[in-house]
Amino acid sequence: MITIVEPIGLLLLKFKRDTLRADVKQKAMDRGFVTLLRLVSITRALSDSG
Repeated sequence: MITIVEPIGLLLLKFKRDTLRADVKQKAMDRGFVTLLRLVSITRALSDSG
C-alpha cells in the first residue's frame, strides 16, 4: 500500500514547489514520470496480492 502513496506524495510536493525555481519545459515530463511510477506501484501491488 505504501508504494502506491509515494508517487502521489511526489506529485503533491511538485505542486507545492516554488514556480520560479521550476522548469516549465520539464512539467510534462515530470508528470509523465510520476504517472509511470504510480502505474508500476499499482501493478506491483496487484501482483503481490494475487
